[in-house]
Amino acid sequence: MLTELQYNELEDRYGKLIYKIAHWISGDSATANIEDNAQDLWLVLFETINTFARLNSDAYPDGYEDFKDTAHWNKYVKTALWNSKNSKGNKISQRYNITRDTVSTWENSEVMEKEDYSFESVEFDMFLEDLPKLLNEKELQVVRLLVEDPNLITELGHANKSALSRALGMTWADADNIVKAIGAKLQNEL
Repeated sequence: MLTELQYNELEDRYGKLIYKIAHWISGDSATANIEDNAQDLWLVLFETINTFARLNSDAYPDGYEDFKDTAHWNKYVKTALWNSKNSKGNKISQRYNITRDTVSTWENSEVMEKEDYSFESVEFDMFLEDLPKLLNEKELQVVRLLVEDPNLITELGHANKSALSRALGMTWADADNIVKAIGAKLQNEL
């Protein structure tokens, strides 16, 4: 059984990786919900702790506390997470007969059900309310512009720094520095 401190350590160390892998499993909520993928990966992580402790009980007699900072454990858990991703991704591909990133909308009508990602959700409003505690005024201005004008976001989901610099009347380098500062504060690549 993990303590809250141990769980927090796992979340700090592997949380971002788990959500990145969860998104890569399908990248499409019609074929596999990203939150469900993340929960499955968390279960894999917890099962991996037990399996690793059992397989290495001679080397690490005190269990998780002994091996949590070792390179051996780190490689083992990452391998388990990626193997889980590949296994689940293959099952999704077989289930939906996915060929070259496509899904038949005729055979899978749920693909056409669009999830609402509007800015008017409670979570998004709460997120915006918390931003002034984290960001300075110029950074807040950039976030507002990105939220209000989707043309300021590239096809890859990154901030279009050239368009931002024009909208803000500043140099590209200044816009780039602000975006990097926001990314560092929010722990996200913009």
